Amino acid sequence: MVRTWVVTGVVMVVVAAALAACGSGRPVGVASTIGISRTTAPPSSPPTSTMPTSSTTTLPPETLQATLLSEEPVPDLQPVGTPVPAANVTAKTIVSPNASFGLATFASLNEATYPALSTDGGTSWHVDGPEFYVAAAQGPAVVSSVGALPPDGAYMWGQGGNVVRITTDGGTQWWATGFAGGVYSVTASSGTIDTVALGTQLADGAFSAYLYASTDYGHSWQFQKQVANVRL
Repeated sequence: MVRTWVVTGVVMVVVAAALAACGSGRPVGVASTIGISRTTAPPSSPPTSTMPTSSTTTLPPETLQATLLSEEPVPDLQPVGTPVPAANVTAKTIVSPNASFGLATFASLNEATYPALSTDGGTSWHVDGPEFYVAAAQGPAVVSSVGALPPDGAYMWGQGGNVVRITTDGGTQWWATGFAGGVYSVTASSGTIDTVALGTQLADGAFSAYLYASTDYGHSWQFQKQVANVRL
């Protein structure tokens, strides 16, 4: 008779022969071990997770600080006070009877753009700050829109550009804040200036967008929240 046991990896085969003793009539058990084999399986590796990893959204900086622009005239550029023909001033905004702001463009200087101020209701204009933008060389610095900050201020920006420039003293000082991804819109109301800043461009062509607010006339900006995606 052949019997097989499997005990924790050990296979034992024992052949037992029952023999009858001569003349005794009593069986004698004889066991013969003919093979022992132990096989140790290698430790199994932990299962690899197939769960998708969640992506995290990187939010923009909590606070942004403005930089005071300095006027550093160089040859062939237009210093503060340079007269500007009214026809060369665009995006005009009336702040008060004695202060109107606009953007002065000089075609002879590669479309260089400067802030412009009128103190007589728009009859005459002059350069009112440092050069803001040169069309041929400074795409990210583009400026095309002007908003009023009564009684003596204005904010200037361009959609898709990444700088907002602000004055509150008639152009004596200009403060600039950079938004790395670009600017979608700027509005002002009741002492608060809001900027919708651009984030990452998405697969469908839209951009994620974030709201920043300033309550100190653009000297500092605080992140408020993510807003609906926008398109340029």
